Amino acid sequence: IRLPTFESTELFARGVGDTTDIVSKEMYTFEDKGGRSMTLRPEAELDIECFHNWFLVGITDRATGMEWDFQMIPGTQLDIASIEQLLRYYTIVTFNGRNYDLPILALALQGADCAMLKAANDDLIVNHVPWFAFCKKYNCFPPKWIDHIDISEVAPGVRVSLKQYMCRMSSELV
Repeated sequence: IRLPTFESTELFARGVGDTTDIVSKEMYTFEDKGGRSMTLRPEAELDIECFHNWFLVGITDRATGMEWDFQMIPGTQLDIASIEQLLRYYTIVTFNGRNYDLPILALALQGADCAMLKAANDDLIVNHVPWFAFCKKYNCFPPKWIDHIDISEVAPGVRVSLKQYMCRMSSELV
């Protein structure tokens, strides 16, 4: 069981302002037994897209819908510092992130170029290399400071994709 991450409210107020709607309405804040104001870390969705000539890290704030897209094409560099700043601020929510997004993200954060990321992408998808073998092969373990929720197993024991599962749940035949 992974417990939610709480931070001092001051951390978020300092970053976005304590009078903004983000802190006052969209975050769960309470006082702990010591009288300190604590806030549940906000959530953002992470999306990775990888092609031989284009790489994208997309981060979307779940409460506000604000989006950040970090793109790389051959000959350019990824803005690793800005990505790391957002990853430290949010709890990251992915679908099958442990098996794909986080290993590819870890390699990108080490400075891999588009060609290397595409080859690594193919190892995971085409060659079915498990995430733990991938991380060993590329020596790129996801940073331990990433707070992550993976929703790949929507119903424990049910081995279908989220799309298939939701289609079955919404079907008139069920």
